[in-house]
Amino acid sequence: MTAAERRSEANGIWLCQTCAKLVDNDPPRYTADLLRHWRRISEEAARLDIEQLSCAGSADRVSDVDLIRFYGQCFDRPAFQDHFRGEVSMEAFDQAIEDTITAINTGCLRARDGVVLVQSKGKSFLGNAEWGQRMDLIVDMLRAIRSRYDFAVKTGAIYAHDCAGGNSFYDFRDFGVADWMDHTRNEVLEVFGQLCAEAGVLPPVPLLRRPPRFW
Repeated sequence: MTAAERRSEANGIWLCQTCAKLVDNDPPRYTADLLRHWRRISEEAARLDIEQLSCAGSADRVSDVDLIRFYGQCFDRPAFQDHFRGEVSMEAFDQAIEDTITAINTGCLRARDGVVLVQSKGKSFLGNAEWGQRMDLIVDMLRAIRSRYDFAVKTGAIYAHDCAGGNSFYDFRDFGVADWMDHTRNEVLEVFGQLCAEAGVLPPVPLLRRPPRFW
């Protein structure tokens, strides 16, 4: 690349200081193709938010209370109810977090097999700006959970052993990861629980409903 091409906005991606250092220090893991993929996803999400905001005043607008009630359904899954160390499938956990982010952003809640369960509106349709900001915070926290999980797998803090019958056994080499996952998911539900209280709707099932089974 020429110096001009390297400085071009087409060759850039917005990252925080911490993530920028991680990327710069590990080129084999954070390839150019991966960074371009991240940028495409972010740009598509921004475009979707803009398009949704442009029609937020249309006749099919959903009330803020109905939207909060819908987002509550998105959290009604084991990924927000069980201890991380008791998860049966880490891959399913990661997918559930991703599906929750997608549902909050787009208003489309899908089952694990891809079937649409509920169709509503994404968080950009919230008329209450403060509620919208808190849903933005929730999505950021959910993305942090996925990033922490991915990093833990890549660094060996979580190691999966394939067993007979297609099952897996998970070896936690850093229990701090599990504690962080439980704490952060609790924070997510606490923030959302405050929204539910203000909206006058029932909050989702609380996290860690089952006693832990540690060994």
